[in-house]
Amino acid sequence: MKINKLSRRNFLKKIGLAGVVGLGISGCGDDEKYHFNGIIDGEQIKFYERGIAAEYLEVIRKDGTKILYYNVGCGKIKPDYLIITKDGKGMRYSINDEIGKPILEEAQKQYEDYLEKILKYKKKEGLDLIRKWKLKSCQ
Repeated sequence: MKINKLSRRNFLKKIGLAGVVGLGISGCGDDEKYHFNGIIDGEQIKFYERGIAAEYLEVIRKDGTKILYYNVGCGKIKPDYLIITKDGKGMRYSINDEIGKPILEEAQKQYEDYLEKILKYKKKEGLDLIRKWKLKSCQ
């Protein structure tokens, strides 16, 4: 009987582990529309997810300033942390502290603008590809 209890316990542990891994792989679902790694208007932009509910937007501006917008939680278009790096020096800001709150409020506007740029770029790219295919397939 001990073997059955241990086997059952191990089986349940494996199911639980598989569920956690599955959630980690699945990311935030609908936010995948923002996944991007490329250049828009001369800025290197990368949006990606890590873990169960962490989203990152990295921007390297033309002047070399790197901004990392870090969002904890799915489905909310709002960064919780911001890291700005310029000339090898970095500063981290949090929505939860006195200094970071007004900075993140301003960063919120930029964050939304970058996400909009990503969507516009992806739509244009898709339309360009389908139109090229249509022209070639009709000839």
